[in-house]
Amino acid sequence: MTIVRLLILLGMGIFASDAFAASFDCSKAASPVEKLICGDQDVSRLDTQLQGTYQTALGAVDASSKDRLVKEQRNWIRYTRNICQDEACLGDAYKARIAVLGRNEKYLVDKASCDIPDGKSCRSVVVYRDPEARIDSFNKSLVEQKISGKII
Repeated sequence: MTIVRLLILLGMGIFASDAFAASFDCSKAASPVEKLICGDQDVSRLDTQLQGTYQTALGAVDASSKDRLVKEQRNWIRYTRNICQDEACLGDAYKARIAVLGRNEKYLVDKASCDIPDGKSCRSVVVYRDPEARIDSFNKSLVEQKISGKII
C-alpha cells in the first residue's frame, strides 16, 4: 500500500511541475524575474502565451523586419520585463506585449528611415513601437562619450 501512495504522490508532483510551465526551463531560472515567472501560475501561462505569439509574429513579418523584431523582443525583455519586481507588474507587461505582437504587422519600421518597399511612397505601418530601443541607444552614447550613468 505504501508503494502505491508513493507512486501517486510522485505522479502528482510531475503534473504539478507542468502546471507552471513557462517558455523556459524553470529548473534553470537564475534571475529574480525568471523566478517570479516560474513561481506564479498566471504569469507562467502568460510567458508561454507570449512565446507562441512571438513565434507567430516572427512568421508574419517580412524578411526585412525579422531582425528588427528579434531586437525589439530582446529590448522588451531587458527594459520592460526585467525591471518588474512583482507578479502584477509582470502580468501587465506580458499582456501589453502579447497585444502588440498579436497585431502581426507585416513591417516593423522606424518612420524616420521609411524603408518599406512599396515602389511608390513611404507608408507608416507601425508608429515607433519600441521606445526601449532609444534607451539602449542613449546608454550606448553615454559609454561612447565616457559619461557615467545609465537609464533603465
